[in-house]
Amino acid sequence: MRSSSYGTVSSLAFLCALLSTGSVAAQTRDPGELVAAYVREYQPQQAHSAAFLDLVHVLTNPDYPAASLEKLLNGLEQVALSSEPQRLRAQAALALAIPGKRRTAHPTGTFSRLERVYGRSADPLVRSAIVRAMGELAETRAPVLFLERVAKQESSDFPDSQQRALTSLLKLDEEGRSVLKRLHETNAVRNPKAKQNLAYLAKQGYRSR
Repeated sequence: MRSSSYGTVSSLAFLCALLSTGSVAAQTRDPGELVAAYVREYQPQQAHSAAFLDLVHVLTNPDYPAASLEKLLNGLEQVALSSEPQRLRAQAALALAIPGKRRTAHPTGTFSRLERVYGRSADPLVRSAIVRAMGELAETRAPVLFLERVAKQESSDFPDSQQRALTSLLKLDEEGRSVLKRLHETNAVRNPKAKQNLAYLAKQGYRSR
């Protein structure tokens, strides 16, 4: 699990690693009931609940019906926007990205949903989780443009948002590196800390070390 200044939220890779522990019977659970159980069973600082494991299982299952997936994602979107506590909202935002993660079953529409939640939420941890998740999506064209916009902002959407956008761009292979290079060569990043970080990345060839 990764820590941030807002608390601890699992990465997408960690969430997907939970797939093997999910129940096969999860596929037969009503999506609305599954989301409700996930919210009900959520406990901060404790191991993931059975409902959460079932949730991850169906989000990564290629045989899960499209209509049920849509209902499940709609429920998770509402959790990300309005549930308490804050860490539950952020975890739900990360879960929304699972279907669009590289090598996951249902990539279509993930970016649009994440972008919508980002725009509707004022929660800094939810926004941070979404920026992080953008760097792990199979679809890259729209995410790199989104992250470029965040990186170029003079004022932050959440603390260190510009730097976090650069970090996610670094994960998006050639498309991400191309945007990082353009940002550096056009001097488009205004935030001083992010500008300094970008200069360092340029020296490294826009690759992580």
